[in-house]
Amino acid sequence: MKARNWVVGAIVLFAVIGIVARLLTNPMGLLMQILFVLLFIAGIFFLFRFFTRKSNHHSNQNAFAKAARQSKKRFKKKKNAKSSTAISARKKTFRKKSNAHLTVIEGKKGKKDKKKNRAIF
Repeated sequence: MKARNWVVGAIVLFAVIGIVARLLTNPMGLLMQILFVLLFIAGIFFLFRFFTRKSNHHSNQNAFAKAARQSKKRFKKKKNAKSSTAISARKKTFRKKSNAHLTVIEGKKGKKDKKKNRAIF
C-alpha cells in the first residue's frame, strides 16, 4: 500500500513540474492545450448524453405529454360543465377507450383451491 502511495505521489510531482515548466516556457501553448482538452471532454460528454438519453427520455416524454393533454381535456370539460349545465345535460359525451393492454397472469393456487376442485366419487 505504501509503494502505491509513493508511485502516485511521484506521478503528481512530475505532472506539477511539467505544468510549471510549460507555463514558464510557453504559457499560450499551455492555455491552448488546456482549452483543447476541455473542449474534447465536453464533446465526449454531450455525445454520451445524447445517445444514452435519446431512447429512454423520448418514451417518458411522450407518456408525460399524453397525460398532460388528457388532464387539460378533463379540466376544460369540468370548466365548461360548470358554465353551461343545460347544454352538457343534453349532450352525451363518449369516452375514448384506453390503449392499455392489461392481462391477468395466473399464479400458483393454494392447497385449498385444489381440494375444492376435486371430483367426488
